[in-house]
Amino acid sequence: MMRGVAREAPRTARGSSRPVGPRPAPPLRPAGTHEHTGHATAPGGPRQPGGECVQAEVIVTGIGGQGVQLCAKALAMAAVAEGREVLLSSSYGGEMRGGQTEASVVVADAGLRSLPILPSTWSALAMHPKFLGPVAARLRPGGLAVVNTDLVGTDGHGPAEAPADAAALGLPPGTTVVGVAAGAVAESVEAPMGAGFVLLAAYAATTGMVSVASLVDAMKVLVPPYRAQHVAANERALAAGAAAVAPGTVPVWGDVAAGTPA
Repeated sequence: MMRGVAREAPRTARGSSRPVGPRPAPPLRPAGTHEHTGHATAPGGPRQPGGECVQAEVIVTGIGGQGVQLCAKALAMAAVAEGREVLLSSSYGGEMRGGQTEASVVVADAGLRSLPILPSTWSALAMHPKFLGPVAARLRPGGLAVVNTDLVGTDGHGPAEAPADAAALGLPPGTTVVGVAAGAVAESVEAPMGAGFVLLAAYAATTGMVSVASLVDAMKVLVPPYRAQHVAANERALAAGAAAVAPGTVPVWGDVAAGTPA
């Protein structure tokens, strides 16, 4: 697939699917094994399409008004800028605020092959608990969930008093849960509308999927001119989100696992 070339896909009933970089791909290998090293990964880990190729999926879920679609687009654009191949799929209702909104991002270092609507996912990024259930059902055992503990695990009423727990959230066995109080972190850096970017950067830092610098560049492109006053606050939110987690704890790429910055 040609890297960095975007092409519009047919719209879905609720949103749109946007593959980035069409190119023939080798058959997907079962998740959990690197053919070239024999190194075992977690059962829910990134899929290995063959050789050294790695494909990882993330579903971003929340409610309208939280910036779910903007964050997913920023992640996809950042990955393309770093030479990855990307598929972006969006699903949302007609409500501007409070309705279901979801986006899927699939990133591969070569040979991307994935359906626009993911039957399963390696990871999830949850801004709100309202529609987390259907995403949790698609999360593979041993995967990753980065959750907004201001809302997720609290019935939407205030921050969690204890660290997020996979079983309590209805997530599959062996799920690694990384909890970030995204709203509180955003407020602490005077970016009250930047909770989505806080959680996005926390995910990026945890996995090494993309760098924060690339997320910042993508955000600056995506923010329209009439909202340019929010760019500086969004940048602070991204930096704070990355700083809120231990970097590289659930790495996607081999160079991250080896300790080399992505």
